[in-house]
Amino acid sequence: MKTLLTTCCLLCALVITASAQTIVQSMQTINNDNTLAMTIVGKKDGRPFRHSLRFDVAGMAKVQRDSLYQQTLGVLDILGIRNVPGMKRPGADVVQGDSVVFRCETCGKKGKLEISGGNYLATRPINPKRDPGKRFPLTMHLSPGDYKLLYRQRGSREIQSSFSVKAGEQNVVTVK
Repeated sequence: MKTLLTTCCLLCALVITASAQTIVQSMQTINNDNTLAMTIVGKKDGRPFRHSLRFDVAGMAKVQRDSLYQQTLGVLDILGIRNVPGMKRPGADVVQGDSVVFRCETCGKKGKLEISGGNYLATRPINPKRDPGKRFPLTMHLSPGDYKLLYRQRGSREIQSSFSVKAGEQNVVTVK
């Protein structure tokens, strides 16, 4: 009787595990100068799904398009769509561009950093007590050009400034 009960429990566990899988049946990606589009069709937990994302990227630099692509893959990762053949994992490739280091000596609380310029927008949560990737100094890869910075910190005023990224130079931005 005990063996029969153990076998039934194992079979139930296998059925539950098998049904909690994501199976991608097809993925189409368009990444050119005008359009970034992804369509993914598959099954998750035994139910069919279809995710279609489309962005107009006309006028964006390649670095900006690649950044948007990586953010899109991050969203799919959150949805549980992983290990898709031919899909590169977020963070697998370093986005090409000039390195910009953001520093802040007085930013000791949780906050949010927003960088915008041209057709580019990036937001980063800042938490000095957590992951080192969410603390100052923070490094981002941005294409050359003019940008605006907005930093919101809990319990403080907003900090706004403008900065330029120059190709081939050491770019350091101090949040004051």
